[in-house]
Amino acid sequence: MAMTESDDVENITEGKYVYWMMSNDDIKRGQLGEVYKVLDDQVKVRFAGGKIKCAPTKLNVSDLQKGTFVHSTLDDHDFDTIGQVLDLDDGKLVVEIKGEKVNIKPKYLMRCDFQCGMYVYWTSSDDDIPKGHVGTVIMDLNDEGRVKVKFPKGAWRFKPSQMVRAHIQPLSYVQWTSHDDDIAKGEIGKVLTEELDDEGRVKVQFAKGSWRFPPSALFLHEMQLGAFVTWSKHDDDIEKGDVGHVVGIKVEEGRLRVEFPKGTWTFKANSLKMHHVQPGMYVHWTCSDSDIPRGDIGEVVRMREGKNRVGVQWPQGRWSIKPKELKKLPFQRGDRVQWNSADDDIPEGDIGIVMGIKYGEEEGKEVGDRVFVQWTKGRWAMYPKTLKSIGLDADAINQLKVTFKKFDKNGDGKLTLEELTSVLGRLGDGEGGLSEDDCQQLFEGLDKDSDGKLTSSEFIDYVFGGQATGSQRKLLGEGFGLEDLVGLDEESEDEDDDNPNDSNNGGGGNVVVNPPPAVISNDPAIMEGIGPETEVSRAEWASAMLAVGVCRQAALESFDGCQAALGKDGDLLLQDLAAELNGVGGGPGVEELRDAIGKVKCGTVSAVDLDTPAEECELERELATKTGIDGLLFYLSCEKKSLDDAAGEIENAKLTALETTVLSSMDGDALVEAAKAQAQEPVALSALSSWQRARENCRKEVNAIIESCKGSGEKYTDPTWNPVEDSNSVMYVDHEKPGWDCTVGVPSQWKRAQEMRDDYKLFQDDGCFKDIHQGSTGDCYLLGGLASMAANRSAFFRQVFVAYDSEVGVFGLLFCKESHFTYVIVDDYLATRGDGRTPRFGRGVDSSELWVPILEKAFFKHYTCIEMCDGGHGTEAIFSFLGGVTGRYTIDDDEYDHPEKFFEKLQRALQSGELMTTGFREPSKGKYADMAGGAEGQCGEKGLPFGLHGGHCYSLIRVVEANDTRLLCMRNPWAHSEWKGPWGDNSEEWTDELKEACGLTTRDDGIFWMAVEDFVQLADRANFSRTFGPSWQSVKCYSRFSETPLRARAKKAYQAQDDAEISFQKGDTIEVIEVQGYWTKGKVERTGEEGFYRTKDAEMKTATAYKYEFSVSDMADEAPVILTLMRENQKQCREWNKRKEDGVNYKNTKYSSGYWFIFNAKGKRVAKQRCSSRHVWQYLPSGDGPYTVYITCAAGNGKRFSVQGFAPHGSMHLNGQECSYSEFLDKCG
Repeated sequence: MAMTESDDVENITEGKYVYWMMSNDDIKRGQLGEVYKVLDDQVKVRFAGGKIKCAPTKLNVSDLQKGTFVHSTLDDHDFDTIGQVLDLDDGKLVVEIKGEKVNIKPKYLMRCDFQCGMYVYWTSSDDDIPKGHVGTVIMDLNDEGRVKVKFPKGAWRFKPSQMVRAHIQPLSYVQWTSHDDDIAKGEIGKVLTEELDDEGRVKVQFAKGSWRFPPSALFLHEMQLGAFVTWSKHDDDIEKGDVGHVVGIKVEEGRLRVEFPKGTWTFKANSLKMHHVQPGMYVHWTCSDSDIPRGDIGEVVRMREGKNRVGVQWPQGRWSIKPKELKKLPFQRGDRVQWNSADDDIPEGDIGIVMGIKYGEEEGKEVGDRVFVQWTKGRWAMYPKTLKSIGLDADAINQLKVTFKKFDKNGDGKLTLEELTSVLGRLGDGEGGLSEDDCQQLFEGLDKDSDGKLTSSEFIDYVFGGQATGSQRKLLGEGFGLEDLVGLDEESEDEDDDNPNDSNNGGGGNVVVNPPPAVISNDPAIMEGIGPETEVSRAEWASAMLAVGVCRQAALESFDGCQAALGKDGDLLLQDLAAELNGVGGGPGVEELRDAIGKVKCGTVSAVDLDTPAEECELERELATKTGIDGLLFYLSCEKKSLDDAAGEIENAKLTALETTVLSSMDGDALVEAAKAQAQEPVALSALSSWQRARENCRKEVNAIIESCKGSGEKYTDPTWNPVEDSNSVMYVDHEKPGWDCTVGVPSQWKRAQEMRDDYKLFQDDGCFKDIHQGSTGDCYLLGGLASMAANRSAFFRQVFVAYDSEVGVFGLLFCKESHFTYVIVDDYLATRGDGRTPRFGRGVDSSELWVPILEKAFFKHYTCIEMCDGGHGTEAIFSFLGGVTGRYTIDDDEYDHPEKFFEKLQRALQSGELMTTGFREPSKGKYADMAGGAEGQCGEKGLPFGLHGGHCYSLIRVVEANDTRLLCMRNPWAHSEWKGPWGDNSEEWTDELKEACGLTTRDDGIFWMAVEDFVQLADRANFSRTFGPSWQSVKCYSRFSETPLRARAKKAYQAQDDAEISFQKGDTIEVIEVQGYWTKGKVERTGEEGFYRTKDAEMKTATAYKYEFSVSDMADEAPVILTLMRENQKQCREWNKRKEDGVNYKNTKYSSGYWFIFNAKGKRVAKQRCSSRHVWQYLPSGDGPYTVYITCAAGNGKRFSVQGFAPHGSMHLNGQECSYSEFLDKCG
């Protein structure tokens, strides 16, 4: 028996009370009526406004039916007062409460936790009702509001507070907690509706027969009738991402029947996953438009037949939305919440109960962006963002009652000090749990009325009323089986199958409202007269760069390279230099350099004597000492070496020649002390401090290879990444074979470039973004991000290709790793197609151009193998070359209705130097919804209307506004397959003036234009990368997460469903052996059983937290300051798991979940972010510091992380501080 009424159409029968989901002049949306006749495909309903005939899909079954037990929120009725629905009269329910009949609007009623026919326990026990016996609620409510319950030895009446709903109910799908020859391990049965026997046992139908069991021997399966589920696999019938709903159970097979968009099939339950959205839930749409403005609350009704859509009732109507576009509210109807503020009506610590959605009308439109909450003193409508979920839903309250009953030795429903001590004496950080004195002190705080007895209400008041510290709440939560009440709000981790730029693995997790302001100097007078046309000499450039922390050699090489690229001698214009040294170029690049150049021009910074060797310049030696130690610290962190090893690792750290010279000149002990001091109090350096180190060592190694190969007359073969010797080791993550869902094409053979074509050159002309053509692997994100870089960074190719020799076949390329520049060296062996002349993977549009496959190969090696690069995020690819931070601009409802506003945002972002990618999706609403899509893409990408593809990364190159038309230029990395809708190449919209403004070409080269009005219909975001040029300052603290063996605490009971799985009880401790994503392998400490369990069912235990203090000074008020938590790139770890579902290996790109919190100088929390990607970051006001940062990550597995601050100028301070886990919980929990 379900806790709520099913919304399936089959449940809309005669006599049912239903809500009208549409709207007309006579019957307003949400009005309650009664079905009085069912026809073939329609029903007749009687409403207060009249009778109608309609399709049942336009109706929503009410949870309040004739005979339903309810609570009223009117007239000061408490929750021990129960009424019963008798009838429906003029849209109001007739309810009998304490013998009186009253008419009440449905919104003032709440369905009771138990109903007629349900199984319940008594909270106490005696000879008539022994402990553990279950009874059945009878349809017999007396005038005092007491419920009658039939137990094996008789029937008695009880107050609601004296009853606990049993975990199983009639018609529930259950498992036996044991197994034998008749009932296989994990087999699912169905509870029958037969009466309980004399021992209080229920009857359950299994495949081979039916037997009776005590309820305690049965486990309630989470997938019940109507549940929304996904399949762990996919095929032609059930596409990846399809959502189905459980329509029954095939008992003879022990399998669930699930209806998906294309049909109904039966499945083993453990091959299905519960979707994060379920019927009856309150949800937000992650997109928005005028029909469903951002913030409107919808109620999930049912799956749309034949479509991968969920029918949702919104304030202005019913629309079917893709499940992945729905985000459930953190609290649901019946959940307990607290207000983020306080006043006389709702004092601090007051707990309210969510009653329902508050519908109203504003400016002629129906709205529903608030919920009714019943507080102690009354009922008010509240915005969800002002409420805090405390994790107390009906199930949690039930669990608390069960726990009290479990530890209540004398059966009075209350706990004594002795009983509390028995619970908490075995918990806590120490081996012996809490001491008796600690328990006594805690009991005195809990026992509000000082009667020596603890009630469940006193427990709730203490935990959530502001008296308990975070560490006390955690302890009590563990002791009473309510860990979820004091957790850190775990979020859904559903993969986004439509958009490769989703945030889950680092594809722009930070949602940013607007691009930041332009970089502003803290001394504007310095910049007067400095602009794009300012001439800069070689010495001035070196002096300016040295002043911001870039060594002379890097500055001179960039100046000379720029001269050569432009074919100029002598001085250069500032605008020419704006893209050098990782600069963003254009106006923003100039803006970033004006302060440094101005200081040189006005004499504030002394000019460097270029005739004096760098090693004889004190300023450069000081800089080399700082940058060298920073490089050494990063190397030691990467290699897991001690700071005491610093002096002996100078050569291995691959520093610059100058860094090596100055550090080698230091006494060994002095160097170790200096390294320890800089590790504790890191110094601010240029964001480009590692630039020269990487380029110098790359060039040195490549030149040595060239000299050696020319001396021997042989071409270079990379000994560390040799596909000819072992193709599988460079292709597949496990070195042997393709993993699950791998789309990497199999090469015909591996050949040297000159063997494939004798006219191959690295560049035929200068490299161009139009050269890029994706091949047979899922790295659209790399090539999409690459096109954005090539199109918008004029120095990109000179920056990336550091040193090479095409004849020898060696190429050294620059990369970025955790904000440190590094390099990769590859040979010219390329995977080929069957013709032996065409690269299997990425290639140039010009078949004789080599730079695309060489760069792609280096990227493959950077990420250890090709399969690790099969799928990713465009902005992450950009980071791999340029560093910086990534984020996304989501399209809100105002921008959806006024696309020109989103266009202006993109325009500002691109003008500020940000690099952008995007993806498209099949929209749930709008003019492109439900339109037929095209064929699948070359790697299985979903075909969308007008030539687009979902699950695919596109470059967002530029935007153009002309004649009141706003167009976006994008590129498909396939170099073909363009948008064929409005403003496509052959569209009638084009005028000669706009063709000229956009430089339109009408060949199928992957480049296309789209109006912003269409973009907001087909995309929900644009992703950006913000990179840091030479003037940006950076400060970094390096660390590692704890390597303590992982242990988890079961958040709920679980019953194994096959021999590979383990069973456990709530609160059990599990030794974690291997985390595999959805499944984790572990060992239950209590039973010794080893096997798989679902990761979400247990919480990783940790006692480690990290604390930092960050501050800035000498900063312009509006200058952007960025603080980021950077983690070791999971893709470079080359880890894989053997899937529990089918034993196939699958690359592990998931990051363990953690959190970081940031508090300003006043103690106000300014950020709380879940860290489940490569990095998270935050813009911070420069004047609100110092900031305190807390970080925790339970399953860090000893991997690297660093806290990094970035600012365009000024001073920064960052240091690590001691922090106990109790302090973390008390501050952040």
